[in-house]
Amino acid sequence: MNSTMTKKSIAATSLVLGGALAMFCVSCASSDNNSKTGTNTGTTTSTSTGGSGGTSGTTTDTSVCTISASDTTISDMEETNDTPGNSFFHSGSCMVGAWYATGDGSGTLSPAQGSAFSYDCTGDAHGGKCCAKVTATGFQANTSATSYTDWGWEEGLGLDSPSATEAHGTNASAKSGITFWAKGDSARSVVVELGTVCTIPATRPGGACVPTTAPAAQCDIGFAKTIQLTTSWQQFSIAWADFVQPSWAGYTKCSDMPSAILTINFKNDSSGSGTSGWAGQLNGSIYIDDLAFM
Repeated sequence: MNSTMTKKSIAATSLVLGGALAMFCVSCASSDNNSKTGTNTGTTTSTSTGGSGGTSGTTTDTSVCTISASDTTISDMEETNDTPGNSFFHSGSCMVGAWYATGDGSGTLSPAQGSAFSYDCTGDAHGGKCCAKVTATGFQANTSATSYTDWGWEEGLGLDSPSATEAHGTNASAKSGITFWAKGDSARSVVVELGTVCTIPATRPGGACVPTTAPAAQCDIGFAKTIQLTTSWQQFSIAWADFVQPSWAGYTKCSDMPSAILTINFKNDSSGSGTSGWAGQLNGSIYIDDLAFM
């Protein structure tokens, strides 16, 4: 088995779906979320090809969100404008976005893939009433040495995505990293992955990555850090320097993190090779709460 090809395929598939669904969810935002203030600079032209829940069309991004040193909260799942079926946030000086859940299609997610994401407010939150919880059932292990379509699932958010055809590369250089609370219904590995303007394809809102040669998996290789969850809430603090692109070859190398972040994803980490299948925890629940800059 080609391990490089394996990892590239997983990362590309997950971020393609995640980005498209992020655009879908954010397009439902309330009027409160569509009002942006703060420091906005730069220009990025991007094109959405539709995708899973996306919207076709071209948009010109002229409103990069610059995070100030005093901005802290990204999403605490207690947003005052949240109503059942919604998970929109408007935080800091200019961020506006929504949470989403997406997977490889071999199983079922709750909240459902392609639907508006609902916070879980049943008492499992770390602080306050609600958290971002995704439960996966029926996901299948991938046992093929040549096809890597069954990569798993993830939950995440578009950091500054005010509409279905608009996303902005958030400049968080004034901060030192991100912090959040997380747990699982069982011990598991989770990859925290940041998608940036440079890593996300130009065919999706906000992205600027254009593959120079086949395959298209040259794009969608984000900056990542693996964490280990337990069944109890833990706080994780990850510095920007700890988010790195992988060392294997064949993808677009980028240097725009943390100056142009588009997505934050919490991704199931599958490991294994060839016909031995994947050893990752493909089913169960991941809980995230109190996501903030540090």
